[in-house]
Amino acid sequence: LDDWQEEVKAYEGDILLCTGRRVGKTEVLAQKAVDAMVKKKQNVIVVSITEDQSQIIIQVATDYAYRKYEKFIGKGRDKPKLKELVVAGQKMQARPVGTTGDACRGFTGGILIVDEAARMPTRFWMAAKPIILTTGGSIWMASTPFGKKGYFWKKFDEAYNQKEPK
Repeated sequence: LDDWQEEVKAYEGDILLCTGRRVGKTEVLAQKAVDAMVKKKQNVIVVSITEDQSQIIIQVATDYAYRKYEKFIGKGRDKPKLKELVVAGQKMQARPVGTTGDACRGFTGGILIVDEAARMPTRFWMAAKPIILTTGGSIWMASTPFGKKGYFWKKFDEAYNQKEPK
C-alpha cells in the first residue's frame, strides 16, 4: 500500500476520501473493513448507486481475506458470494442505492462504506445514517468529485476547505 493508504488503514473514525479514479481507495477500504470484521467484530454494509459497483468492494475484500485471514472465511452457506462475505462470523453485505436510497433501509452495521458518495441522492443519507446509529459505527465515504453539491461535498468542504490552517 502507498503511504496515504497506510494512514487511512491506521485511522479510527469516519473517513472521507475525495480522489481521482484508480488510485486505490477501494483496495484500502476493503482491507480496512476485513480487518475490522476480524479484530473488532463489526458487520459492514457496502453501498453504491448500482449493485455491481458495491459488489466490487466485496470482491476486493474477499481477495484480501483469502490472503490474510483464510481460516476465518465462512464455509458452506456462509461461503463468499457476490453480495456477501462472512469473515470471523461477521458479515459484509453489498447493497444498491438506486435513485432514492431506500434499498439500504433495515440494515445494521458497524461500518457503512459509501462508494461514489458524491453521487448519492439526498434521500439516501436519511435512509443510510440509521445503519450505524444503533452501533455507534463509522461512515467511510469514497468518491471522485461531482460538483459542489450534496452531503459528500458539504462534509468535504467542512473537513478540507473550511478547516483552520495549522
